[in-house]
Amino acid sequence: GYNLETDAELIMPNTAPQAVEMNTYFDRLWNNQDGMYTLPLEDYYTESFLRNILWKIQEKTGICTW
Repeated sequence: GYNLETDAELIMPNTAPQAVEMNTYFDRLWNNQDGMYTLPLEDYYTESFLRNILWKIQEKTGICTW
């Protein structure tokens, strides 16, 4: 495929110190605690017929950048 990301699976108990630390970090980012990590979709979303067509072509062929 054309996707270049790498996935890793970590198997450990939910109570392991590393698991607790990762979950705490994820929750902090997800909820924008102590900073602004994510922005509201409405601030950047634009509706575009041509962009939607391009997105469908990229999804169908696998040639995309995400």
